[in-house]
Amino acid sequence: MNVFANEADCQSMKEYFVVKRENKDELNRRFMELDRRVKDNEQCAKNLLGRVYFEGVNVEKDIDRAHAIFFDLANTAYPPAQFNLAFVLSKKPEAEPEIILNLLQGLIVRYTGLYDYGYIALKARDFGREYLGELSNDKQVTLSPPFESLVRETTTNAAIQIRNKTIATNERNDNIAAMLSLGMTGAAFGSKLGTSLSNSRNVSVPTPQFNAIQPRMYSLYPMGGNYLYAIPHR
Repeated sequence: MNVFANEADCQSMKEYFVVKRENKDELNRRFMELDRRVKDNEQCAKNLLGRVYFEGVNVEKDIDRAHAIFFDLANTAYPPAQFNLAFVLSKKPEAEPEIILNLLQGLIVRYTGLYDYGYIALKARDFGREYLGELSNDKQVTLSPPFESLVRETTTNAAIQIRNKTIATNERNDNIAAMLSLGMTGAAFGSKLGTSLSNSRNVSVPTPQFNAIQPRMYSLYPMGGNYLYAIPHR
């Protein structure tokens, strides 16, 4: 499967669904095309369906389903869904800022400077700063310095050290837990580069944080199942 060709084809579908459409026949035809792509296991189409539910422009808004879709897809190491997961979590008051920032930091460490998904790192950086600006002063004082330190170091050669050591920790597994671990360890390494990075292999994957971002209704949506990715009934 040519992933990037599929994503290019998917762009026109994104542009269609972000605008309110009145032609029901055409809308149904587009949903049928989206359904076909979802059933073909196209990641871009699944991610787009999550956005359709999250934005609620042409369907009834369903943030919980969008959360579940992004969670499921992000755990297959699909970077756009990993960013969308962080974004949707930021809209949920019960989500802890530390978890959201660790996920964003993981995306920055993992994808900075890469040809295919480098833009995800930039989006994570910009959104992280925006999100930090919305937190209380106490949270900003605690969380902004390590975030900015990581962003600063990812623009230098030190980013190579951070990425190589932290990715090695997770055996190059790019699922959600790995992104969280990258965010935690990467921020720590970025803030004290004068010390050895050799202990990074001893860092454990943050399972409690992984559990904390799992959708409450996830048990109702079997992983990759038809119900989770059901096309809205028209």
